Amino acid sequence: MKLSVILRRSIFCLLLLLNLIVFTPQQAAADSFDDMIWLLTKVEQASGPVFPISIQDIQASKGYINCLVNADNDIDVAVCTDTFHDTKLGQQAASESGIPSWFWDFLDLYIDIRTGDIWGAVEHLGKAALCLIAQVLAEGYDVCGLIEELAGLG
Repeated sequence: MKLSVILRRSIFCLLLLLNLIVFTPQQAAADSFDDMIWLLTKVEQASGPVFPISIQDIQASKGYINCLVNADNDIDVAVCTDTFHDTKLGQQAASESGIPSWFWDFLDLYIDIRTGDIWGAVEHLGKAALCLIAQVLAEGYDVCGLIEELAGLG
């Protein structure tokens, strides 16, 4: 089969899939996501990798994507992101994106403030503030991230 035929069929399937995602109710989102994974797997088998990440990593992010789709407000989005960060894929995404470790403490602080958890806010504010000060003193180097990596190795 010619590459142009495969490409045309892939584009048609992608447009059909996007049509299903946009014009179907929220409950069908999981089915659409699975259909997208199936389509990407077929395209990858025919033409090689589609994205710089694996299909398995995309499948592993299904819970996070469904959480974002069902989020009603900004606190739900923050909780989804914080929960995803605790996964192996979330840790990898955070480390490769260059997000400093104290950002996640600030996210925890935001969630604590929005949910009214005062003691959690005090706990996260202390750690985040110390990490931010340490980073400024270290001329931008993520000291807390280094300490967390060293603790993980030990």
